[in-house]
Amino acid sequence: MRSYFPIIVISALIIILSFSFLSPSQAEDPIVKAIDQQLSERTGYYRANSVVVKDFVDVRSNITVGEAETKETKIKAVFVRFQETRDTLFHFNKSEIFYYDLHEDVLIDSSTIVSNDDLKTFVEEHQHDIQKSISIGSFLLVMIILCIFTIFVPIFIILFHRHNPSNEVLRIYE
Repeated sequence: MRSYFPIIVISALIIILSFSFLSPSQAEDPIVKAIDQQLSERTGYYRANSVVVKDFVDVRSNITVGEAETKETKIKAVFVRFQETRDTLFHFNKSEIFYYDLHEDVLIDSSTIVSNDDLKTFVEEHQHDIQKSISIGSFLLVMIILCIFTIFVPIFIILFHRHNPSNEVLRIYE
C-alpha cells in the first residue's frame, strides 16, 4: 500500500492541475469589463464576474452628445445575464440590455440613443427575457424556512403545551 501512495498523490495532482488549465478563463473583452465595472458601481448586490453575454447586435446609430448635438457612431447592443447575491444565501438571476459605443469604447445610456429600427427589433426580441428571478436553490431555502415556521413550529407548540393544563377556568358571564 505504501508503494502506491506516491503514485496516487502524483496522479491526483495531475488531475487537479489539468482541470485548472481546462477551465474557461475570464474573457478579457472590454465590453464585458465595462459592464462588470458599471454593475459593481451601480449595484451593491452584484456578484463579481458573473456577466454572461447571451446575444448582441452591432448597429450604426445617432447618439446625443450635448443638448442638441448628435453624432453617428457604431453601437453594440448586448443582452446579458448576471447574478446578484443578497446575504450570501439568496441568489438572483437578472437580465438587462447594455449599449456600448465601439468608437469611444464606453458604455452609453439608452436615453442618449436616437431611435433606430435595428435596436427596436433587438429590444423587442428580448423584451420578455429582461427579468429578475430567484435561483432554484434560494427558492427552495425560502420554502423550507416557510414550512418550518408555518407547519413545524405550531406542531411543537401543541406538543409541548398539551401536558401543561392551564390553571385558569374559562368563565362566561351572561
